[in-house]
Amino acid sequence: MVTVDCPMRFQAYPFDVQNCSLAMTSYEYNHEELSLFWLAEGVSYSHQLMDQLPGYDLLVLPEVVTTHNWCHDCILEPASAVQSGILLSRRYSAHLLNVYIPSALFVVVAWASFFWPPEVVPGRTVLVITSLLTVVSMYAAVSPHTDYVKAIDIWFFVCILFNVLVLLQFATLIT
Repeated sequence: MVTVDCPMRFQAYPFDVQNCSLAMTSYEYNHEELSLFWLAEGVSYSHQLMDQLPGYDLLVLPEVVTTHNWCHDCILEPASAVQSGILLSRRYSAHLLNVYIPSALFVVVAWASFFWPPEVVPGRTVLVITSLLTVVSMYAAVSPHTDYVKAIDIWFFVCILFNVLVLLQFATLIT
């Protein structure tokens, strides 16, 4: 049994695909003394793993690599090795239905205020500010905290910008 750690990158969140690799080789024996290979049934994983990864589709890709210099500090080289790729694809349909479509609709509602009569300034302003605050709250609730910009950050920045542009347009008309 092997426990594998996979560092994840979320720049494309929630449309991210995580690709992890696992390579095993011998530290001491060369490819003539030890030949590593996967069994005929390939690489398997516990189905309990899917309970721990509810938002991902998991695909395990076994590969056989022989006589390859995997080990840099090995006693004998070249060493026999096996490699497996683990592909985690996020299911993003829930994000589309719960985040992207509602936030886009809030922007549409804010821009729909342009079709209201011009003398209804308080109603327009309350509608746009409510829409803006809702989009900001959605962003704070759904975006994972990282040190780098993600696709969802850009989406919400644009949504907030479009709501602010409506407010600026109202301010320009009033003055």
